[in-house]
Amino acid sequence: MAARAVNSKNAKPFWPRVRGRVLLVAVGVTFVLADLWQRIVVIGLVRAFPSRRDTILTKWIRGMAHFALIRLVGGVAGAKIPLPPQIDPHGRTLILMNHQSLLDIPLAMLAIRDGYPTIVTRRTYAHRIPLVSFMLRYCNFPLVDPGNRSDAQLEMLETAARQTTRPMLIFPEGHRSRDGNLRPFRPAGTSAMLETGAWTVHALVVDGFWRCGRLRDFADEIGFVRGRIAAIGPFDFDPDQHDAPTFLQEMHDRMQRALDELRQSDDDH
Repeated sequence: MAARAVNSKNAKPFWPRVRGRVLLVAVGVTFVLADLWQRIVVIGLVRAFPSRRDTILTKWIRGMAHFALIRLVGGVAGAKIPLPPQIDPHGRTLILMNHQSLLDIPLAMLAIRDGYPTIVTRRTYAHRIPLVSFMLRYCNFPLVDPGNRSDAQLEMLETAARQTTRPMLIFPEGHRSRDGNLRPFRPAGTSAMLETGAWTVHALVVDGFWRCGRLRDFADEIGFVRGRIAAIGPFDFDPDQHDAPTFLQEMHDRMQRALDELRQSDDDH
């Protein structure tokens, strides 16, 4: 009897888990229908009005990110998803973001005022994911294999950094954190981008999303997410004046302090 009492006490509430499973179905259906809509209507509008490409894609990408996070994840699953602080890019802008969950990319999409970032994205996301994969390829997001330090991949990142007309965002940890703690940065790719010229650098720091870091955890954990987000910066980087690895270690330390403050504020409440 005692063992049953302990298990009952530690068991997670039933309804958030049900809502999580309903959310997965809703997201799947939404993404399939939205994928068809973007291929036919959104891209059709871009082709009909090429001078308005940025406006059309911005409204579509931000609109879908907002709907997925606030209406679906927040409304259906009951997760607490705050809107991210707005970053107003000036000149060449690079954003560093810690990586906790599947929700990081739509959060990043909503963080740019009147636009969306070019995100350095895992190559596997560019295939077989409705809505997401097509847009990653269509917008020519840099696709990488985390941990790959080949010259070809670094050259690709350098080229993307030189040619970008949008803010760029990268997850310098390389992989999602399993416990929400900030992992050591993998500096090779980010350094390659920084060294292409002067940048204004911002950081987005998220916490509370690591519960649903993997798809298999999503249904059970999403209803218990209580997200927190902070933005720090801007910081100037000039390759003629700064060493990229040293700068990135300083940014890691700043992001760690911001993460600690987010957690402290949550403990205070």
